[in-house]
Amino acid sequence: MLVETLGEHQEIPMELLRTSPDTLRNIDHDTVMDLAKSIRMNGLLQPILVRPTGSWYEVVFGNHRYQACIEIGCRTINAFVKKMSSEESLLYRIVENLQRNVHINPLNEAKGYIRLIDNGWTINKIANQIGKSDSYVSDRVGLIRRLHPAIANLYQTGATTRLKPSHLELLSRVKSKEQQLTLTNIVTKNGLSVRRLEKIVSSSLPLRETVKAIGDSLYLPLPQKVVTNMDLHDGDSVYLSWNGRGKITMETAK
Repeated sequence: MLVETLGEHQEIPMELLRTSPDTLRNIDHDTVMDLAKSIRMNGLLQPILVRPTGSWYEVVFGNHRYQACIEIGCRTINAFVKKMSSEESLLYRIVENLQRNVHINPLNEAKGYIRLIDNGWTINKIANQIGKSDSYVSDRVGLIRRLHPAIANLYQTGATTRLKPSHLELLSRVKSKEQQLTLTNIVTKNGLSVRRLEKIVSSSLPLRETVKAIGDSLYLPLPQKVVTNMDLHDGDSVYLSWNGRGKITMETAK
């Protein structure tokens, strides 16, 4: 397990501090400004954690507090100084954010786990260190190893707010990269919920059916599972109703 002691308590000159290249969270400007107001009025009540790296100190966690202190022009910052490796630093930051239930960028988190695995860590060892299950770590790693790069890039760049971490986990379970892209397009255009996406991914229904033209009419073939569940046979009739908001309801005419 991670060592519980946070190390020596010091006032560190701001010019000696650097942020970590392994970011788990994007900096939220509004949070920084709120913290800046609070620190200006009340001081920094909770020290940040840093680790010495040569002539500098790297911020392990407390990056928003650090940015707030930059904003108000602090010359020094109250910090715990602890010697640790880059791997230990990564794990500290993951655990700290998970314990505080703070949103972590799942793709950056996955990259961190993959780096540990490349350095000889097992999924079980990582899970034990962060207090999560093996399946949690495995699902995160799968985001990088199984998810289409274009989807990962769409999430990383913030091009859409409709694509959530839970969407990414479900999409990564779809073996076909083409189907991943098709479903992502549905999520981003129509605001498909995580629950609805889960039903699509976990069912045996085809992910896509194509409208066919026969003469002057258009036909949409029904998936076999729908035919079976509704006990439809050749010549049966069904009633279709449209609610005007893009939703069609189908009932048998038996």
